Amino acid sequence: MKTTVSGAPYFMETNPVPSQFPWLDRSAFCDVAIIGGGVSGAMAAYKFTKMGVKVALLSESPVGYCTTAASQGVASVSLTGGLSGLIANIGTDMAPKVYGECEAAVNILENIINELVPPVPYKRKDSVIYSEDDANAFSEEYQALHHNNFPAELYHETDARQKFSFPVKSALLIPNGAIECDPYLLTHSLCQNAAAAGAQIFENTMITEIVENENEEYVLYSDFGKTVTAKKVVIAAGLETARQLETETQEKVTYSLVTRPVSDFTGWWEEATLCKTGCDNIRLRTTPDRRIIISGLDCGIAGLKSGIISPEKMADKKYAALHTQLMQMFPNIKNIEAEYNYFNEYAFTELNLPIVGESEGIYYDLVPAENGIVFSIIAADMLIAKYFGNENDETALFEEQLYFENISNKA
Repeated sequence: MKTTVSGAPYFMETNPVPSQFPWLDRSAFCDVAIIGGGVSGAMAAYKFTKMGVKVALLSESPVGYCTTAASQGVASVSLTGGLSGLIANIGTDMAPKVYGECEAAVNILENIINELVPPVPYKRKDSVIYSEDDANAFSEEYQALHHNNFPAELYHETDARQKFSFPVKSALLIPNGAIECDPYLLTHSLCQNAAAAGAQIFENTMITEIVENENEEYVLYSDFGKTVTAKKVVIAAGLETARQLETETQEKVTYSLVTRPVSDFTGWWEEATLCKTGCDNIRLRTTPDRRIIISGLDCGIAGLKSGIISPEKMADKKYAALHTQLMQMFPNIKNIEAEYNYFNEYAFTELNLPIVGESEGIYYDLVPAENGIVFSIIAADMLIAKYFGNENDETALFEEQLYFENISNKA
């Protein structure tokens, strides 16, 4: 198994394993086979099963492991670059539709969480994007949101000084614009609910080859020699999916620090989710047990893998920088101490939007790790529309005709 996480992710370390699923110890048959046991695969399994489709999910690692467990667990309406950035890249017609899909997905997520058994703790929060040094950083974004009837509030330095203990030249607040949850528990609960409705969930099972048979079915061969036969296959394996696609994706590393519980959050208005714009791309949230999660200082991985510098060698400096950032932002919060440090590799698409489509009869579901929960919902709905032949202009928003390299060539 190729690991994409180094260190002890907080969400895995503080939760007992919610559920364990068997490895593929027998041959299985289904309508749709989903490869990938992270949040995107789990969401697809949950939603397909709700539609009455017979599903088999196969995860190379334990369910919810790797990038999902190392993520912040924040589902946000806001996108990297914002609505104004989308308009610049994909135009005034498509961009508001994409933003609207993300807004709808956050509301859908809340409904899904409220249906799950066992329940997944979550909290709806305001979302704040801010700049430390640019007083006009969000003027264009605010105008774009206001023009398209999306809620937003613009704060300048004087306003922000009343709410935050750290320097803010300008900020954009999206009311109720984010959900904070435990992504590890969410992924497990989605799989448990799918299994209760008839889905077959297999973990610790690597698929080494996919072959189309004479009946136009797909036979998936596992490393244990057992097979799954399916009418359709969905590849939703995160970074591994990106590596299989001939498209403009990048691999990056992000670093995270989680504090010990703190006594209060002085200087942090309403414990809103925070995102600082700029090259360091800092993101912060709080947890139900009164910790702070700070992530960022992302690096492109191509240079890191040159052998001169590795993510591991940079880790201590990155963790120290994150801790220093916290101390400077919240001088009135006493005893900010790190308890968990970890980093993970993730896929980053050209516009940091999901890529969903079909090539050579196989569906692919490439969800960027940043805002991955939101994009997992959108991607699952698109795949279901494709499966049932209900595609329309809305479902085509994220589709790109790409060549999917058959994994049998890599086996």
